[in-house]
Amino acid sequence: MNKAENLKDLKKGHYITASTDLAASLMACGCKPLESGACTNTYTDNKPYRTGRPGEVRYHLEKTSSTFNDGEGYIFTEDLAVAFASTDANEILDDLIGKIEDPSLRSRIKKQLPLAIMSHHRAAMGNRSIIRKWWRKIEPWILMKRNNKTFLLPRSAKKTAKEWGLNE
Repeated sequence: MNKAENLKDLKKGHYITASTDLAASLMACGCKPLESGACTNTYTDNKPYRTGRPGEVRYHLEKTSSTFNDGEGYIFTEDLAVAFASTDANEILDDLIGKIEDPSLRSRIKKQLPLAIMSHHRAAMGNRSIIRKWWRKIEPWILMKRNNKTFLLPRSAKKTAKEWGLNE
């Protein structure tokens, strides 16, 4: 896939985050990274290029979870991201479990839930260690500002940068 196709694909409305922890957790919940470009690395004035250091890294994920659904369709990645920051999601689940009439089923769910959560934690931690290295494998971009225009330029576009006088 060429650069233009990659940028076009990224504009289709996928979920994008700068948080490695959130991206890893979303992946553990079935929100797959985009096959066409799982992350981007852009150097800006705030994060200028330095050898061995990332710029502004963004992770690009599908819009829905392929693992979880709400009974009517797949759960949106954005909704899972909101839950990541939620302070009362656990209490809401405890209330719902408390409404289960069958005491045996309620007990089994209460016993299994922490085990399932730990499994997701393990997956998220594994994802985190993997995706932290992604920015090294992609072509970095430079965010350029000239007059009233802002645009992205691949760091490897030395000829273009020279023609525009950007490497001085």
